[in-house]
Amino acid sequence: MAAAGGWRGAVSFILVGLTLLLAAGCIFILSSVLEQTRLASIAIDGVNISVRRLVSVGDQWRITREQIAQEAKLRDAARNDSIKLNLALTNAENELAAKKEHLDQLLQILHRRVDATEPPIAAVNLKGYPDQLGAIGEARPQLHKDHPELDAFVDDVVKAYADYTSAESARDSASGKLAAVGQEIKALEANISGDTTSLNSAFDLIKKDMDAASRAKVENALYELYFNSQLTTLASTSLISMEPDNLTLLLVIMMGVLGSALQMTHAYCVKNQAITLPGYLLRISLGAITALVMFIVAKAGVPVLTDTSRLGGDAPINPYFVAFLAIVSGLLSESALANVQAQGARLLGQGPAAPDRWARHDLNDDLKAQPGLSAAALADHLGVDVPTMTAMLGGDKAMDDEAQKLTSIYLRTSQRDLFTDIPPPKP
Repeated sequence: MAAAGGWRGAVSFILVGLTLLLAAGCIFILSSVLEQTRLASIAIDGVNISVRRLVSVGDQWRITREQIAQEAKLRDAARNDSIKLNLALTNAENELAAKKEHLDQLLQILHRRVDATEPPIAAVNLKGYPDQLGAIGEARPQLHKDHPELDAFVDDVVKAYADYTSAESARDSASGKLAAVGQEIKALEANISGDTTSLNSAFDLIKKDMDAASRAKVENALYELYFNSQLTTLASTSLISMEPDNLTLLLVIMMGVLGSALQMTHAYCVKNQAITLPGYLLRISLGAITALVMFIVAKAGVPVLTDTSRLGGDAPINPYFVAFLAIVSGLLSESALANVQAQGARLLGQGPAAPDRWARHDLNDDLKAQPGLSAAALADHLGVDVPTMTAMLGGDKAMDDEAQKLTSIYLRTSQRDLFTDIPPPKP
């Protein structure tokens, strides 16, 4: 018993999950129908823009806008790098100035002490650093003989010059990087300007020199279609760009499936009626087909609805009304089919009356096996009392042609397989 209860809970959970999943899909499709209707109402100079035209223009607009956004991101990053490089260049120049001042001081001290005795060094005084350091290097052996006490000082001069050249290289590197970033910023700004012109030209595909108000309308519609690159947005755009009639029929079918799923979930979870997987698939298929048939019949103007004007002609249909009709058709498939059959018979006219027939076997048990059906419901449709209906189903009382047809629809079986012309034997 515990295992049966656990299995039943698992089946209930699966049925509820599938129903919720179907509901989510129906919501997604219904929102796409509503958005398609809203976008199709956009008019420029009194002329409506088709959704497919918006999508065609939107593809170019989206690619160009994404490119501009990427280039703007790179430009902003380059500007941030430029600020950092400016700071680095300033620091490098300050460091170079300090190294230069230190080297000048050392060279002036050296010249004051050796120029009188070392003519080669005196000859390069006030010349460039390479000349002065070159002369000091060549004269270093003689300096060692004449002024051995200056060996450490000369080493300091050489080291100061090496530090100066290193600082100079760092300054030049920072300056080069800053110049390269500046060129990159200019190139990106030029690209952004060109892409902006290309973006503006996309609106010319709809109307040349479009005014600001009309452009705002179109741009808002494009943002709705291409808000981001997520899967839901791409799927929504694909649905919105479908042929309106195809999208409406898809909504009808999905809502019919949802109606059948709701009916089966209720029957299993509340009425404790057993449902098999083949039965589940058959039921949702029946709901989809029934919803489609009801929509076509209502669209044709056959009075199966209270207000057929909601679906008639070329006027825009109400998506909520279509969804309601499809869900009800899925929930009440048998009643919907019986209604359509009755309207079809009324429309085409009745042929010769068929003879009364009797049930081949007791159909009461077959009727009870159908989810949500009963002899009382069938009796209500035929306008007879329950005992009479039970007798008809048991084969004890003859059924007219209309009762035979309705019963065969309820039981989803051929009329020929259920009824016979041979009356039951008399007791």
